[in-house]
Amino acid sequence: LSFLRSTALVILRLIPPPIQLTDVPEPRWDHVFRLSDDTGLLEHARNAIARREHGYCVDDVARLAIVAADLLATGYGPETRAGSLAYRWLRQSLRFLSAAVATSSGAMHNQLSYRGTWEDRPHLGDHVGRAMWGLGVVAGTSAVPTELRTRATALLEQLAVGAGALGQVGLRSAAYALLGVARAGLATPAGELVALLDTALRTTTATDPTWRWFEPELTYDNARLPQALLAGAALTGNDAAAARALDALDWYAGRVRGPDGVLRCVGNAWYRRGESATQRREDDGDEQPLDAAAFAEAFDEAWRYRADPADAQRAGLGLSWFLGTNRAGLRILIESTGACYDGLSPAGVNANRGAESTLAYYQALFALIRSGLAVVSDPATPAAGPGPSQGSGRTLTGRAIMTRQIATDRSAAQRVVSSGGAGAAPPATPPANRPVTDFVN
Repeated sequence: LSFLRSTALVILRLIPPPIQLTDVPEPRWDHVFRLSDDTGLLEHARNAIARREHGYCVDDVARLAIVAADLLATGYGPETRAGSLAYRWLRQSLRFLSAAVATSSGAMHNQLSYRGTWEDRPHLGDHVGRAMWGLGVVAGTSAVPTELRTRATALLEQLAVGAGALGQVGLRSAAYALLGVARAGLATPAGELVALLDTALRTTTATDPTWRWFEPELTYDNARLPQALLAGAALTGNDAAAARALDALDWYAGRVRGPDGVLRCVGNAWYRRGESATQRREDDGDEQPLDAAAFAEAFDEAWRYRADPADAQRAGLGLSWFLGTNRAGLRILIESTGACYDGLSPAGVNANRGAESTLAYYQALFALIRSGLAVVSDPATPAAGPGPSQGSGRTLTGRAIMTRQIATDRSAAQRVVSSGGAGAAPPATPPANRPVTDFVN
């Protein structure tokens, strides 16, 4: 029965999806290019200017690895500017993440200064989970060169040995790690992490059946919890856990959509069980781009699992948040540079444009492109000279159609079968190479 249901889902998956977000702006890489150098990706920006004094972090380098792998999976080749950047970013990311691993326990540094010295002791946390996520995507993406996939797999397997301990740090740390091992098809560590998240969900729900969630509060990057549980349960064949993940995701959607149907992400003041909707809406804090992106990707995951048109619609709603379908009616994406603002309040946007916000958008965008839920407008013109902007040749619309036809996914083990799956202005050219192997521990 499980095999038949999987096969039926593949057939449904190959049918053009019922809802598409059309005419999404063609990706531009000017801002990411400005934030990156030969070491990694600078974490923060004041307005559009990179803040070197804040240095780099593992979290954002892992996000960059995911986006770079997505670029290759979407059809950008080394002959395009975007493709050549993707190869560069992948090599840098693997070098950075390798250097951050300091102990056999899987603890990692996170913060690196612009001078090239680590500013924290190795520890477990979200950054380790995100590193595993990035490595899993690289390892599980067939478009990535074999050499890089091999390196990513080896490092991921090293970190996966201690993945169970991430649950003691926080559920999101475990969820990020689970997304990584699921994308790479590593069923053994995935099973342990599925059990951890599923237990948390069942325990909290048993305490209050009206609060069908993993924790007694909604905080940040919320939709990653059910997304990870669904991805891991699909890999391990745990249908009951997958059903609970979908129920939690549906419950969450009911908490973050306003009366007008527009996505209203939980603000950085968070939302605790027992608070009324009025209390939450009056002083909710800024909405964060990573929450909108997580919403889009989680429902894309759900769409690929159960082929429900409502999931396709919700995934598009998450991406549309960046394009102005939000409570303020303001665009978070800046089309001319590809940057995204760091937050949204009733008064307007947070004008800073850090790495997290921008990469969150591109992670969500490429997820929807691969599923055929987003079609990108593309001038189909070659990138001139050394600029960082667009690719060339085949349009992204064509890539989306191609991707949908072959049911591309980043994990070959998914239930839905796949084929693979303050600071001064930066210099005009990246600074001289400061090899990660020379970083001071």
